[in-house]
Amino acid sequence: MVGIPLVLAADFAGGWALGALIAVVASVAGVEFYGIMRSAGYRPAFLLGVACVIVIAVLPLSNPSPQNAWIFILLVLLALGGLWYLAPGGQTSALGGWLATVAGPVYVGLLLGHLSLLRTIPEGAWWVLVALVVTWAYDTGAYAAGTLIGRRPFMQHISPRKTLEGVAGGLILSSLTGLVAVPAVGLGGWQSVLLGLAGGLAAQTGDLFESMLKRQAGVKDAGAIVPGHGGLLDRIDGLLFVGALTYYVAAATGHA
Repeated sequence: MVGIPLVLAADFAGGWALGALIAVVASVAGVEFYGIMRSAGYRPAFLLGVACVIVIAVLPLSNPSPQNAWIFILLVLLALGGLWYLAPGGQTSALGGWLATVAGPVYVGLLLGHLSLLRTIPEGAWWVLVALVVTWAYDTGAYAAGTLIGRRPFMQHISPRKTLEGVAGGLILSSLTGLVAVPAVGLGGWQSVLLGLAGGLAAQTGDLFESMLKRQAGVKDAGAIVPGHGGLLDRIDGLLFVGALTYYVAAATGHA
């Protein structure tokens, strides 16, 4: 909660303030992602991967059409990441390490980069706000409903504490939030509800995806940067997916 005013201020300020915030978030989330990969037994090219995560995430703020640059960066990463493991002794962990290196910029960098790209479209600050509040609404609704009335497990093999009641509560609140917030960017009532509902599903998918990674690696949290709440990646796992979804919704409806 403490960071919400900072995030909102950077969103509406744009420019260097938003770029700096995105760079910090990308670097910390990238470090945490590779920490998970190391716990899983892989040996990613850490510095190369984190650098690519940051560049890919921030690039849209200076280049509103970053797709070709993204492809070029990923191709360079594929090549340099492969060369990294040609050194003596590197072959024993080459395949897993190479794939883990590439996965970081794809998962963290590209998804966070779509949130940056969303900010560059007309009324972009408001579109980013929609992605943020829908994500926060889903998380709040899921936590409240799961804590108060949660009984039936949901995806217990990935996240033992998830419940169907929690998912339902999150989707209801994200849909209602969409109905209230989304009209600010020019979408109609039914489109607003659908975006809120789809955003809730995307937030839950992002949370489950990161939970799967942590479970495979045998770690509880991605980090400890947020006292009592784990790492930064644990805080933005849903937003990564919601931001990308919101950008493509904006594009499909003629707003991007």
